[in-house]
Amino acid sequence: NASAKSDNESIRLSGKILDFDTMAIDHIQSSLKGQFISSLEPFSISYHQGNTKIGPATFKVNEGSLETTLELQDWLINSGELQMVNIDLNGIGELVGKNFPISGSAFAEFTATTISDQFSFNGSFQIRDGIWEGMKFDDLLFTSTVKGEHITIEEMQLRKGQDLFLDLSGFYTAFKDTGKFLTPNPDGDISFSTSLKNFDLSLLSPYLPNWWEIEGKATGSFAIGGTASASEINFALNIDQPRFSRLNAQNIKINGRYSNNRVYFEDLIGLTTTGEYRGDGY
Repeated sequence: NASAKSDNESIRLSGKILDFDTMAIDHIQSSLKGQFISSLEPFSISYHQGNTKIGPATFKVNEGSLETTLELQDWLINSGELQMVNIDLNGIGELVGKNFPISGSAFAEFTATTISDQFSFNGSFQIRDGIWEGMKFDDLLFTSTVKGEHITIEEMQLRKGQDLFLDLSGFYTAFKDTGKFLTPNPDGDISFSTSLKNFDLSLLSPYLPNWWEIEGKATGSFAIGGTASASEINFALNIDQPRFSRLNAQNIKINGRYSNNRVYFEDLIGLTTTGEYRGDGY
């Protein structure tokens, strides 16, 4: 048995060490940074010749729960499963010292394996009653698969009430190197389609270059194809209160495409305080 306590934080652990390579944990309980974590059943952690096994283990995390089993070979995932139910993202952020851009109650189910040096992943992640960069939403659903260098986003949906603000799906090709995991390969294929409804474009600003600050509520669709370094984007958007660089308008309706580092505009209609403007070009 072991325990440690400092001010309002504490951790208690009971168990035993077997054969110098396995720790059998009967119970663990901690209260750190206002977050309560407790194991709900005994579990073990073992290490032998670069192979690490954890679980199966079940934890109570504040008002939620987490179940996991994990096997690592030289600290790379060999196989693993994880289930989360009602995990408070703000609480996890407090625990690890990170400010996540999205808050809410998280639910997830993941499986991962590595067979013949090919990593595979299948999982879904859902956030309920959340806030993304100041915008409240009811439901954010993200489902994805990974097979080697092929990354597929089966669906990403953002809802508030009956409105579907964002609906995205597609795939891209990533680097095979472990150090560049999930990083798009510039020469790899990419294909995405997206529909928007009153989507707040300012939510995208933290993920864009510093000079690209964009605002407005967008409704419409766009599709991306080609390769990551030479992609083509076709779009049809209606943007209320757009703000971009020196652009400041009441509404813009625009159809067009991006190709070869140029943006081609078709049927551009802009409404500003000084009148209505129409045009096309690039």
